Amino acid sequence: MTDIIRIPNIENYMMTVINGELVLTLIRKYLKKEELFRIDLSKSKILFCTIKEIINMIVMNTYSLDIRFKLETGEIVNYQQ
Repeated sequence: MTDIIRIPNIENYMMTVINGELVLTLIRKYLKKEELFRIDLSKSKILFCTIKEIINMIVMNTYSLDIRFKLETGEIVNYQQ
């Protein structure tokens, strides 16, 4: 057994130590609306989508949106509004 642990693309993770254990949390990069509309999504898959409606009786109905796409290239992109 080797004492070396290699993790590819480690820059995509936030590292913390909790109770002596290394915890890696994936860093999600979110696109701006303009960037999202420039991407060809025709052969992409939606991996995750959440739409939450927030009812504000005084002004208007609003919503929050969180979508994760897997592009044809295999790259995963996120959009949040």
